Amino acid sequence: MIRRIMNLRNELVKNLVSVVIPAFNCSNFIEEAVDSVLNQSYKNIEIIVIDDGSTDNTLDIMRAFGNEIQIYSQENNGISVARNLGILNSTGEYVAFLDADDKWKSDKLQKDLDFLNSGPFDYIVSPGFLWYENELQLSFASVGKLERIEGLLEFCLSNPGYDPYLVSSMVIRRLSLSKTGLYNPEIREQGEAYDFHLRVLQHLSGIYRDEPSFFYRQHPASVSRKPKKNYFVNNRKAVNAMMDRNAISLAKKIKIRLKLEKSFIKSSIKDFYSNNLR
Repeated sequence: MIRRIMNLRNELVKNLVSVVIPAFNCSNFIEEAVDSVLNQSYKNIEIIVIDDGSTDNTLDIMRAFGNEIQIYSQENNGISVARNLGILNSTGEYVAFLDADDKWKSDKLQKDLDFLNSGPFDYIVSPGFLWYENELQLSFASVGKLERIEGLLEFCLSNPGYDPYLVSSMVIRRLSLSKTGLYNPEIREQGEAYDFHLRVLQHLSGIYRDEPSFFYRQHPASVSRKPKKNYFVNNRKAVNAMMDRNAISLAKKIKIRLKLEKSFIKSSIKDFYSNNLR
């Protein structure tokens, strides 16, 4: 997959943003997500929606957009494979990710690109608003907020399991993906973004725009609201892979693994009580 991206070098369309939206049984949200892209003040975009084997009317809703979007369908192979399919069919100089139940502010792409092109940066991220059901909670405007990107990888290793980025915030230069690789297809959901973001932190140079640019929706069917067992397992794999890629002493590896297991145990207990004592 990495080699295929590198071979697309001459096919890149300068200044074009390829927006990749994986979709699975999200008929209640997908129209709003796509509309938020179509309503961007920056108009040089292509929208690539990947239907991951939906069993509701998600696909019908997407087809109603006609030639405003590109649609790819696959069997239910998970969000990592869906995002990769979108990337591999993109032609833009930039790739932006949007989850099907989130939406962007109308000036997100214009401001992101202005920041991204202000220096030799590979990607840009920003915070977002936490959107619970139909209530916009402005007090949660710091979702995804960072002080800085410098030293963030070391911070993540010191706080294993902590994902500093939210998927719907990132815009990345497509050729930079030849350094990071794509999403791990073995991770269907829960932890796939964390695994990818650790590689982004390790290999690329990023910039942070300290202004909320998207709405991160929370609802009963959200992946983030599901039991965390798979998330823990996948995060453990991601952290171990990251340590293997870096020159880390055995003593530090043991310390990191112990902290990871401790945080997972705490979260598992919290999940148990929240799911069983209502």
